[in-house]
Amino acid sequence: MHVLLRDFFSERPIKKTLKFISDHRTSGCEKWFQIELLRFLHSHDKIPSDEISKEDPYDYDQRKGAGCVHQRIDITFRTTCKQYYHAVEIKHKSHFSIVDVTSDLQKLVRVKPKQKEYFRRVFCLLIHPFQHQEILEKKLARKDFEHKFEFTFKVPSTDLSCTVFSATL
Repeated sequence: MHVLLRDFFSERPIKKTLKFISDHRTSGCEKWFQIELLRFLHSHDKIPSDEISKEDPYDYDQRKGAGCVHQRIDITFRTTCKQYYHAVEIKHKSHFSIVDVTSDLQKLVRVKPKQKEYFRRVFCLLIHPFQHQEILEKKLARKDFEHKFEFTFKVPSTDLSCTVFSATL
């Protein structure tokens, strides 16, 4: 996941648009990000196009106390070298919001994969201003997270960071 996202964020058109978003303090770009990530995944040689989906509805595992019966996952995909699928939830915030990450991951761990799918882990990708990196580092030092911190990196040519958390199913 780390290499895949670094490659995605290194693409010139992505950096250019994210720089505009960062410079103009634009928010609510999750749909744009979903579409661009889908385009990138479809063009990737290690990801079969028929193994990628966007906002497919999934049933909740009712034994885990879910309040509703369906959840839509932003993006799911499988690479050619893995038997399991990746489930990715995307957040773009003008601040570092661990509450949003935790909330999304709690929803995703309740999802029941479809018959052909198997999720080993679910991911929440948070795009936030780089200046909030200090907040992230302090929270990591205190181990304030219920879910696993995967990685963080500064998006090239922007004032944004990409931080990824996961939960194991």
